[in-house]
Amino acid sequence: MPYYEYRRYDYVLQNESVVAMQPFDDLNMTDFWIDRLGMDHEHIAPERKRPIFYQSDYATRDVRAYAKQFGTDKPVCILNLFTTHIRAIPPTHYEEFIRVLSQWFCVALTGTADTQAITSELSAKYGVLDLTPVSSQGVDYLYACISEMADIVVTPDTSTMHLAAAANKPTIAIFSTIRPDLRMRYYPTVKAIWHPLWQQSSFVGAHNADTENGEFRLIWNNFDVAQAMGECMT
Repeated sequence: MPYYEYRRYDYVLQNESVVAMQPFDDLNMTDFWIDRLGMDHEHIAPERKRPIFYQSDYATRDVRAYAKQFGTDKPVCILNLFTTHIRAIPPTHYEEFIRVLSQWFCVALTGTADTQAITSELSAKYGVLDLTPVSSQGVDYLYACISEMADIVVTPDTSTMHLAAAANKPTIAIFSTIRPDLRMRYYPTVKAIWHPLWQQSSFVGAHNADTENGEFRLIWNNFDVAQAMGECMT
């Protein structure tokens, strides 16, 4: 999020070094933060641990106006391909995700200003929607895209998953370096995909690992998108 966006808030938790804290890799993220804030997570009911996001009127207005230019007779699947390098869907699999999901949905891509060129190119090449011009304007715009347009969300383990959970949208989240239950234990609308090769890999807990090696390629070469998505749809 750009620095100037932070100025709109009264209080910000800066968590860039959170992965170095204990027990970040051993405790559900929500419980971790509850404990870090001086409370006992075991004394808080699970339904109170679900994410909440307060939708902004201006972002909703802008997203609705942007959406009017699109028409589809299919339910809309918001597809986010991006996050940190180790958790993101690699470019080698962009086409396969789009092709498989397009069987059932009108695919709509989201991204940031840094990925605008990629989503624009994919939109032109495969005839899918590109929501990045609005979703890249801030987290409130991304949430509005999800809340207003999505029937389902497909994303790696990143902020898009948490926003989709807050919006109560059916979500398929693809995990890599961390166990799904440490992220989405209290997210009843989210289904997790954690490939067995990821679970057995050296990447578990290595959130900044190098992806330029044979193990990373092996995992993704053995990831069957059609099978994984099909199993989640049932």
